[in-house]
Amino acid sequence: MKWPEELETLRLRELSAPVCKALRFAFKLQRRNTTKDIPWEGPDEIPGDSPDLPDRLTLESLRRQREGAEVDTLEAIVVIAIQLGIEQGRRMEAKDGRTRFLHEFVDDGKCPVPDRCSRCSAVDCAERISPPPAPAPECRT
Repeated sequence: MKWPEELETLRLRELSAPVCKALRFAFKLQRRNTTKDIPWEGPDEIPGDSPDLPDRLTLESLRRQREGAEVDTLEAIVVIAIQLGIEQGRRMEAKDGRTRFLHEFVDDGKCPVPDRCSRCSAVDCAERISPPPAPAPECRT
């Protein structure tokens, strides 16, 4: 599958289905704790989306998703992960008004791919990526 034309989007199910298929191919997945709600420790909500994330992982909600939209538990969790990524990206772009590529974001804020970084050719790049990007003295931008 290819991305649609520039600035066009895919439906959420078009994003989650191939991820779930790959996970099922690579791993032997079996639902555990089938009589319990799935605990959630991440953000409580995604603005503009309902119900809240913890409520989407209750036994009753998972049953409704399975029966109504034919979404199993794995796909329900993958959809949440995708929605969190979309919300994170929306917030980052709104914060500084620029589009960034995925490789620019890592927990330590340093360039994760200095040998392929488009803004830096230093092997041990210490460039701070997030926000705002500022080259370290050893980086050549």
